[in-house]
Amino acid sequence: MRIASSFLAILGLFMVVGVSTAATHTIEPTAQQLQAFADEHAKAIGRIKRSIDDRKATIKKYETSKVPPITTGEDRKARQLKATQARLKAIQSYKRLLAEDEAQLKVLEAGLMLRSTPRLFLVSLDGLQVPAVGRFGLLSNVRTTISQIVGDEEMLVRVGDHPSIVVTMRVPTAGLVDDVQIKFDESRVFVVSGTHRFTTVGGSTSTVLLIEEINMDTVRAFIKQRAN
Repeated sequence: MRIASSFLAILGLFMVVGVSTAATHTIEPTAQQLQAFADEHAKAIGRIKRSIDDRKATIKKYETSKVPPITTGEDRKARQLKATQARLKAIQSYKRLLAEDEAQLKVLEAGLMLRSTPRLFLVSLDGLQVPAVGRFGLLSNVRTTISQIVGDEEMLVRVGDHPSIVVTMRVPTAGLVDDVQIKFDESRVFVVSGTHRFTTVGGSTSTVLLIEEINMDTVRAFIKQRAN
């Protein structure tokens, strides 16, 4: 068993482990966070409704417009046919995009999907920007590598590449090993809930950011209630 774990650790830099969406440790969002989620959700619905209106207007313009006659050149019939086919192709393309938008709107209005969730860590040309306590968002945009498994629901994680910082995360660790890169999908939202002090291998203490997962069921319930 130790040999197998060591082998996985050696291969850690080449592995990306998708973390299960079934989280047993989540914290409840604050009233301020709930309101922020609801406001962003309302903006997302507004944007997609405007997109739907734009696509409908474009489709109507294509359907009601006529291809201007081509009166010069021996190949005018072929050119006329090509122009007509291009118009029909454009109509089909916009209708497909319209259907996608309308399907997405239904999901958004049902509160089953959240959009415009911010990124917890921002990556700029100058490097990784460290968030302040209270900031929430996604972890799907940055490299996240396990530094040390501490317990069943706690691990030290290196976030970022160059530079990187160490944080404590409270998430289920079953099946995970040290030095493996992990990926959190966009259905999971995390918050910097505070700081955490731990004892290093050398016996000294270190204080790092504490990151926990937000209970998104509570967020969805709040959005549904507000919509009704």
